[in-house]
Amino acid sequence: SKPAEALDYLQQSLSLNPDDDPHTHAIALSNIARAYSALKDYPQALEHGLQGLAMMEHLEDAASASYVLDELGNINLHLGDYAQALKHLQRGLEIKHDIGDPKGQAETQLLLARLFELQGSSEDAIHALQEALALAQEIGAPTETYKAHQNLAKLFQGKSEYQQAFSHLEQYIKIK
Repeated sequence: SKPAEALDYLQQSLSLNPDDDPHTHAIALSNIARAYSALKDYPQALEHGLQGLAMMEHLEDAASASYVLDELGNINLHLGDYAQALKHLQRGLEIKHDIGDPKGQAETQLLLARLFELQGSSEDAIHALQEALALAQEIGAPTETYKAHQNLAKLFQGKSEYQQAFSHLEQYIKIK
């Protein structure tokens, strides 16, 4: 909850020799990226996230790499680099599909929906949210189900499709 303190601690962990425990080093880099992102220092977040991703790919840790790709996608969203955000998120989604991580797929679909919404493509955002919702409901993931319904309600309201908006509003209120 205190990103600056976490950042100090994580940076200290980088002083350890990465050859001794490269996986821990890669995770530390990724967590540093997350801390910088929480502090809204997106250039530093991007730098450390890319370093962490490179190490995880070298270690062939697909699951961890897929989550770093989500973080990189989110960082690029904040930087306004939507093309790079899309590239990272699609790659992360593909990995999560390949390793059988439906909750992770739902989380990535939620990020993709946000990207599409920022790009002004409400139809693509709705499609991504419907995918997230289906995955979340299939595995009983309440947080992702709630977020999908909430965002679908907002998008349908923006399109003046009030019946659809109300239906999703009712659903996310039930979960809340």
